[in-house]
Amino acid sequence: MRASRSGRFDEIDRSISARRAMFRRHAFESLAEFRVARRNRDLPGDGPQQDVVLVIDRWEAFAAENPALVDQVERIADNGSSFGVHVVAAARSWSRISGGLLHHLRDKIDLAGTAGRPLEATSTSGVFQVAAPNATDAEPRHQDMVSMIESIAQRKQDRRPGWKFDLELDQHRGCADHRFPRKAARCRLRGGGAQR
Repeated sequence: MRASRSGRFDEIDRSISARRAMFRRHAFESLAEFRVARRNRDLPGDGPQQDVVLVIDRWEAFAAENPALVDQVERIADNGSSFGVHVVAAARSWSRISGGLLHHLRDKIDLAGTAGRPLEATSTSGVFQVAAPNATDAEPRHQDMVSMIESIAQRKQDRRPGWKFDLELDQHRGCADHRFPRKAARCRLRGGGAQR
């Protein structure tokens, strides 16, 4: 398991190197410039085009079980963000994230809500409310959840001209209700630049 895990991190390192070479070859001076070219479909076909996000849940457990990979993750966080390779790490406390990684995390979100406001979170950008459906039925209603997701997607689309979200739904499984993880849906919102 550790060897394959290490191989995946090596693959991310190689992706950063390939992206760095592509940026030089095509004179992209920043990630923003690269994203404009990607949005306008002016990218050469010889390199990676999507952002890569490395997500590590329970950082403290990951670091304890894989001490040899900690430096590599810190290096990915250090070198990757300029080329569309990002690291997201979750931990029970900020103090459990290594200093080499912590200073690369741009935004910190604390989900420690209170009894009266369980879905409130704070971040370095301020306080915000975590979205959750207000499901009161014992069983989720398929069509109500579909309508809610379509409504959210439409509002998002109205706020960001040029972005379109298409809903794909597995008709046999329905949509997820956070209280019923076994009935998790195959609901996906696709977006990212498809013009209306």
